[in-house]
Amino acid sequence: MAFFVMRIAYQGEPGAFSEAAARQVNADAELVPCRGFEDVFDAVNAGPANYGVLPIENTTGGSIHRNFDLLLENHLPIIGEVELPVVHNLLALPGVTMERVRRIWRAAC
Repeated sequence: MAFFVMRIAYQGEPGAFSEAAARQVNADAELVPCRGFEDVFDAVNAGPANYGVLPIENTTGGSIHRNFDLLLENHLPIIGEVELPVVHNLLALPGVTMERVRRIWRAAC
C-alpha cells in the first residue's frame, strides 16, 4: 500500500505568515520553506513539493503581481484559497510606556 506524504512549499522562514497559511491547508503536511516566490514554483515543478502556498493579495499592499506572473509562466492551477488574518504586535520591555517609545524597528528575517 502506497503512502502519500503531502509536501507544501511556501515562501519564507519557519514562523512566516505563509507557513501559517500552509498549515491551514494541511496541518500534517511536510512543509518546505523557500527563499523566494520563484523557488516555491521550482519546488512544485521539480518535485520536492506537491503543492505550493503563495500570497496573491493582501489588504495593505493589494495584488502581488509577481505571483500572478509566475502562475502564468508555470501553468500551475490554483486549487484552493486560504484567508489568513495577519496581526502584528508592538512589543516593549515591561514598564515601558508609549510616551517613552521613540523608535520602532521591524525585525528582519
